[in-house]
Amino acid sequence: MNLKVFTLVVILFTSFKANAQDIFKNKEQHQAAFQLLLSNELREIYDNIFNPSEKENWEQKYWKVFDPTPSTEKNEIYQQFIERFSFAKKHYPNIIAPLYLDDRGRYYVKYGEPDDKVISAGVGKPYQDNETWAYYKYNLFIDFVDQIGFGYREVPNLLDAITTGPSNIKTQIAADLYVERETLHQKYLSFRDIVDGSAGIRSDALFYQITRDLTTEKKLALESASPAEYDYQYNKEQLDAHISSAVFRGNNELSRVEFYYSFPLNQLNFQEGDQIPFESYIEKQMTIFDQNFNIVTQKNEKLKLVARNETEIEKRIYINQHTEELPPGLYNITLQLDSPESKRLAILRAQLNVKDFSDDSLMISDIQFSPQIREGISNQRNLKPNNLMIVPYVGNTIRRINPIYIYFEIYNLTLSQQGKCRFRIAYEVRSISNDNTSALASTIQFISHLIGNKPEEKIGTSFESEGQAEFQQIYLMIDFSKFPSGSCSLTISITDLQSGVRVSGQKRLVLK
Repeated sequence: MNLKVFTLVVILFTSFKANAQDIFKNKEQHQAAFQLLLSNELREIYDNIFNPSEKENWEQKYWKVFDPTPSTEKNEIYQQFIERFSFAKKHYPNIIAPLYLDDRGRYYVKYGEPDDKVISAGVGKPYQDNETWAYYKYNLFIDFVDQIGFGYREVPNLLDAITTGPSNIKTQIAADLYVERETLHQKYLSFRDIVDGSAGIRSDALFYQITRDLTTEKKLALESASPAEYDYQYNKEQLDAHISSAVFRGNNELSRVEFYYSFPLNQLNFQEGDQIPFESYIEKQMTIFDQNFNIVTQKNEKLKLVARNETEIEKRIYINQHTEELPPGLYNITLQLDSPESKRLAILRAQLNVKDFSDDSLMISDIQFSPQIREGISNQRNLKPNNLMIVPYVGNTIRRINPIYIYFEIYNLTLSQQGKCRFRIAYEVRSISNDNTSALASTIQFISHLIGNKPEEKIGTSFESEGQAEFQQIYLMIDFSKFPSGSCSLTISITDLQSGVRVSGQKRLVLK
């Protein structure tokens, strides 16, 4: 799964008067600034458009898709882009064409003003001017060092700011700079042991260990962060909604794409119903665009939400699913959830790479998280094959205290002459933030299920099974309670014991 969410945040009305033609020196600068907002996949598509009019048309479609008020002449998102570039041009300049912005300016155009920052002036000190910016929403912290004459550049850590002294002295000075920043990030507190001498001869090793962990965290933050975050003006409060997805094999060489979304009921206005205690409504619009921002499908639906009592309204999170069958490719998604009675609105935008499951090689679907799975269900929407109901889990943050199911599908297993398949399933959970090795069976207990078979508790990091078809549905219940908190990767590997072919799928998660 590769769903990249573009965040839109509701803010109060602000006036704007900048003119795009007065901001950019030329078309090359405009295009370079626009590229800052694109994901790697969209940037590649944009770069490969060589006809100037087609390139301009592609960009116009991008801004039209992101316009929060398409019925008006004003495009608030585009205006904010111009405003940010104008500010960055004034406050974060450098001499390198075509942007003439330093690295601070690049981040400012993408994400706006940081939530917090610390500035260390280097005048008369053994280091260059430097800054650290914090975007708490993404757990993203960036260090910048002044490259005299060229503006500030992004650096792996603040050791790059130190200008004098042997290695051990440089790490001491850099550690002291991080201690100045300890209000930004809890991990910066660890540098105190270096500054006050508690680490002793381990000071250098501890510095490099902490900065390696910080580098890993930053890499993960950038992978999960949206390509750009926008604020926009609207006359409604923001509905705190979230979206995630999973992709499976569909029919007729299409892929089955499942979008999961959620929001808290306590942000809506509920009225007393005729036959039920409380009810409310959400107007939902799902629009799917191709990589060139042409509409593939658009569906509108009025969702009725019910609650039995006020406690349920206060505590319940509404979770639902939207399913589409799509050809493989890159798509841009817009999900709008509008509550007229509550005057709340969510506009969720995402980018998704839809995998191709049409050939006959061994394949594994995306991995889906679920708090509850039930077999033998009928007359329900959004069922998996063989009447399997998977309650969606939105997002990838898992509370360790509660066991969680993972669900996936295997395609194109080799059948024996007797019409049976044999395969091995192996799993590994690796702590990324703590650089731990894989979790062992003593750390994570799990129960494996093959549809229609009796659940069986498994000991070990792999097990073998067999089935009656090339297509298999598997779900495992995993207890993460003994695994450390932090960012992890879950890898599921499938080996076809008839052919010897092996495939794997991976999903990132955060344990709390």
